[in-house]
Amino acid sequence: MMLRSSLLLLFGSSSLSSYVVTDDSFPWLDPSLPVSERVDALLSEVTDEELVAQLNTDAPSIDRLKIPAYSWWSEAAHGVGWAGQATVFPAGPGLAATFDTKKLHAAGVAMGREGRAKHNDDVRASEDGSTSMFQGLNFFAPNLNLVRDPRWGRAQETFGEDPYLTGTLGASLIAGMQTEGDDGIPLAAATSKHFFVYNIESDFAMGGTDPQARLKINVNVTDADLRQTYLPIFSKTTSPHETESPARSIMCSYNAINGIPACGHPYLRQYLRDELEFRGFIVSDCGAIGWMGLGYHNYTSSDAESAKVGIEAGTDLCCGDEYNSVDAAAVDREKLEAAFRNLFTARIELGMLDPFESVSWSSLTAENDVDTPGNRQLARELAQESIVLLKNDGLLPLSDGGGGSGGSGGSGDTPVRVALIGPNANRSETLLSNYAGCTASPGDLTIDERCTIVNPYLAFEAMGGVEVDFEQGVDIDTDRTDGIDPARAIASQADVAVVVVGLITCQETGDQCQEAEALDRVSISLPGQQQALIDAVAQTGTPTIVVVMSGGTVAIPQIAENGNVTAILQAFYGGEEMGNALTDVLFGKVNPSGKLPVTIFSSLSDLPEDYLSVEMLDTPGRTGRYFTGEPLFAFGFGLSYSKREYSSLSAVLSDNALSISINVEQLSGMGGDETVQCYVSYEGTEGVSVPKRNLVAFDRIMLETGQRKEVKFEVNAKELELMGADGEMQVLRGDYVLSCGGAAPGSQGKGVMKGDELGVVDFAFTV
Repeated sequence: MMLRSSLLLLFGSSSLSSYVVTDDSFPWLDPSLPVSERVDALLSEVTDEELVAQLNTDAPSIDRLKIPAYSWWSEAAHGVGWAGQATVFPAGPGLAATFDTKKLHAAGVAMGREGRAKHNDDVRASEDGSTSMFQGLNFFAPNLNLVRDPRWGRAQETFGEDPYLTGTLGASLIAGMQTEGDDGIPLAAATSKHFFVYNIESDFAMGGTDPQARLKINVNVTDADLRQTYLPIFSKTTSPHETESPARSIMCSYNAINGIPACGHPYLRQYLRDELEFRGFIVSDCGAIGWMGLGYHNYTSSDAESAKVGIEAGTDLCCGDEYNSVDAAAVDREKLEAAFRNLFTARIELGMLDPFESVSWSSLTAENDVDTPGNRQLARELAQESIVLLKNDGLLPLSDGGGGSGGSGGSGDTPVRVALIGPNANRSETLLSNYAGCTASPGDLTIDERCTIVNPYLAFEAMGGVEVDFEQGVDIDTDRTDGIDPARAIASQADVAVVVVGLITCQETGDQCQEAEALDRVSISLPGQQQALIDAVAQTGTPTIVVVMSGGTVAIPQIAENGNVTAILQAFYGGEEMGNALTDVLFGKVNPSGKLPVTIFSSLSDLPEDYLSVEMLDTPGRTGRYFTGEPLFAFGFGLSYSKREYSSLSAVLSDNALSISINVEQLSGMGGDETVQCYVSYEGTEGVSVPKRNLVAFDRIMLETGQRKEVKFEVNAKELELMGADGEMQVLRGDYVLSCGGAAPGSQGKGVMKGDELGVVDFAFTV
């Protein structure tokens, strides 16, 4: 029962007895009042010192006004991070490879519930309703920056290289996180980050030695690249005109854009507030306010000046404490108060100043609602869908010892003997990526001891009808080769060899690593002696499957072209259930359905020489949208165990939309999901810098053998807009080609593969 203004309000649960107040004295604690009135009432009572203090990460309590302390910093990149046990879903590229808006929404709901449960426990344990770091309801997630280069250390956090895919999936995840209860209170507040053009960590790829390049780099970007590549994700995830659940906050980035630090940039107001009509709060990346100053951007000369610039530009919340240095009297009063209003609007809308038990989500607890069987099943399904089958010479799916169907293995009661090899075959840390749950538990326990992570070795060991021999073979981070001969020996005695290679991240471990926040790669080749290991195993003649686990992709032309390597799978960092998901796919329990959210290149020569440039048209062009060469495996590519045919593509263009219809039929193979993709290419002659093609629609559908479905899309005409010679975004006059199918047009690339499962149908139209 919600107590009203005539009664005493209990702030928090019954254990928070010190916070018994009357609504008449503290109207900001009265849930019957409009949010704006509550915020204005509170603002009228705070001192300048109290106001400024609330604009920093760790907002202190205001005891006289019954405002508890609140830490704004919480993480949920692919599960609630840095707060103890939590469900670990696949990292960003894996989630993107699913092309599954429905399951990303479900994952968002799961993250929101787990975050709310942890928050509830933290509030219950406090004496005054305060919240500690990483236990709040404002997730600094998801990371929606684009992967313009596979060497980027934070590619593992993102949804890939395409703005349409990233924005669409991001909006689904955010909507799930922000699911509202019966009382209109959301589970959590998501953050669309990082605004903007942030995808560089270090200068190592250019021969530099600065691991802090991201904190001081200035990126020069054209209006065309801004509008066609870098900004659309924020429009799709934060504009109330493009999504029903705009992210409730936006994080500005470390870098400067065309000479101005992001957290002091005019675009915070001109683009976010005015053009997109964003009404949430804007938070700096952690430390970004201070790094406007000397020794970094040199844009300001002191923390006080940086704080003034940030507040007046529109950065409401400083992740850090630099705003404490500002002189309130020196800051535009309207903008200072606007920051306070934006932050307390968020807190009140999240139910933080309501009676605890009155909030619809107050019954959630970590014991009952974190890493539940249902959430683990969802993690497994997402991991299954994230696996991209790049090559299959008929080996997959494998049969087990029970006589199941497949391309290899025993029959009857004879167990299949598997040689499981490679540095990522029995390494649970690899599955976690960064910003993951299960990594902040106290004590000296290993990850396997404090988390329930199923890596490939554990999954194979748990299978019936399979005998497993394991050899690591080589390291990822050394050049030792003494393990290659033992790996070759077990492979020669096996029915099939599964070699699990890739990269490792080091966000939570002390290991040497290849990619991480603050660490970009210099090379895109497999590190260490992994290639030699694969070659040695394949030379035994035993059918060999290579599984690549990484965040950013690696160049694997030698593997793709090796005739003794019969199958290749890209698995990314797949979360706590990846081992089970991998065996599910290999043994045909599920049909592989993942599609690449990034381009896999053949070598560094496929990439522009200037790593620090953000220009899309830099020769030979960045990402599959601009790349002028032939990729090894293209964006949108992914095989299945089925053969499908596309036909009868048609489209009708109106002033507001492109209406598309296409038929897809499953001709043979096991049932499973297919991702139907549609791309538009501008074939006009106007002298403008445009992508080769733009993804404009996609949908996952289920098909059984012999089944045909008509798939329809209604594409907003906005998705066809390009920057014209006049500098305005518009639907350009001229000829276009619409291509729909199971992949992008021309996506076979140079990789060696069998089957014609990826039919693409074209339709020409003119504007």
